[in-house]
Amino acid sequence: MYGYSLLGLVGVLFNIPIKQSGHYFCSQFVAEVLMKSEVVSSPKVPQLITTDGLRALLKHDLLYEGVGDPSLLNQAMNHAKVS
Repeated sequence: MYGYSLLGLVGVLFNIPIKQSGHYFCSQFVAEVLMKSEVVSSPKVPQLITTDGLRALLKHDLLYEGVGDPSLLNQAMNHAKVS
């Protein structure tokens, strides 16, 4: 069973890696999976990798940030079908 690591987020703020068995924050979980599967490597431990750090590791640009309105997605999908 996995849990959310609120304490781990505090560790990131102070640059102190905090490892809790079975507990992760989002970017830590993704970094851990990518590192263990050897998709990426980093001198940083997963407990200190932020979302910006993940983006840098993966060398991708941010496509969207913020709260979306699902109706806009539906409109775009319907427009694409018509065009």
